[in-house]
Amino acid sequence: MTRFKAALFDLDGVIFDTEPQYTGFWGSEFRRYYPDRPGLEHAIKGQTLTQIYDKWFSGPLEAERGNLTARLDAFEAQMDFPYVEGTVSFIQGLRELGIRTAVVTSSNQIKMQSVFRTHPEFTALFDRIVTAEDISRSKPAPDCYLKAAELLGADPANSRTCPISRSRTSPTPSTSSGCADPPIPQPHCLLRLPSTALPGATPPTNGTVRGSNPRIPPNCRTPIPHRTHSGPFPGAP
Repeated sequence: MTRFKAALFDLDGVIFDTEPQYTGFWGSEFRRYYPDRPGLEHAIKGQTLTQIYDKWFSGPLEAERGNLTARLDAFEAQMDFPYVEGTVSFIQGLRELGIRTAVVTSSNQIKMQSVFRTHPEFTALFDRIVTAEDISRSKPAPDCYLKAAELLGADPANSRTCPISRSRTSPTPSTSSGCADPPIPQPHCLLRLPSTALPGATPPTNGTVRGSNPRIPPNCRTPIPHRTHSGPFPGAP
């Protein structure tokens, strides 16, 4: 059985099923700025805020980025963060096997504080949390994954380190992130670890989440659902 030393989890669409809320937010914003382009909120799924700004809020609209960011921060401060079904038990199962875990997200600290208020147990699930403030280059650059691997003491080129993401902006395989096999087997990365290896864990369902693909590749046995605290949390191993 393949054994991993570290698992690096994206946040939105992997741990939390937040897609419907973001679809509503971006739908409202695009109707404000692009009333003649319906459906853009679906075209941007899986993209980082930087990518959205570069494509849709440049030129004359660049001046609106500050206002848009303020509205996004306010929205994220009151949004819900429902877990993707089965995710918590899956992560707990990994930790029982001695696999270290980290969150790797392009979200900022303002949003993460909302996560911590909503889910006080969240920090106990991870050894590290890498957010937007911890890196200089956002996804699809591999910096966030490399940073998380470094903080976990895992050399991605020589150890079993698996980034877990459904985002289309995930870094490409080992050529960029240096992660050993399997680095990112598919854009909607599925960890190849039999569910029987996780005591009491229930593999998450392949629900409707950001960038999800309803067709699970046959070689992936266990589907799993993608700004500053990079230090260890109290009680973390």
